[in-house]
Amino acid sequence: MYNKGIGSKYIKKEDVKDYVLQRNKYFGIVFIFMSLVPPFIIYSVIGKLQSMYFELNVDLPFISQHAVLISLAISFIIILFGIKVMFRGNMFIDQDPLFINTKAGEMIDVNKYNPVNIEIFIFIWLGLSVGFMVMAIIQPIYSLTSTI
Repeated sequence: MYNKGIGSKYIKKEDVKDYVLQRNKYFGIVFIFMSLVPPFIIYSVIGKLQSMYFELNVDLPFISQHAVLISLAISFIIILFGIKVMFRGNMFIDQDPLFINTKAGEMIDVNKYNPVNIEIFIFIWLGLSVGFMVMAIIQPIYSLTSTI
């Protein structure tokens, strides 16, 4: 493997398919497990909040009432995206002119086969899930303490 500059990763033509397939599986698994964390956290905290609101005879805020369903729906979409990424495979590499014209043993920049930076989607998902958990968990606690 040869690195030339920032973001460039050159590997032999024979190893390109395996590299792309392993990278897709890795990110798919990351997406699937990452999408399971927010519903678990929200479910465990919202249950305690509901009992606390019930004891104080106060209505739970709208977003907190539906937080579990919303987080499950969003997580389901992310899981489907993770499965799509995982099984995307390397079906288009054989049709790529760069791959076809490269001789065996020559180096290929594998970043050309990963046009979408999946890492960006991971950070966006993490930011959105943290923001949603703040709205669904911390905001009701704040509103409850301000009413007491």
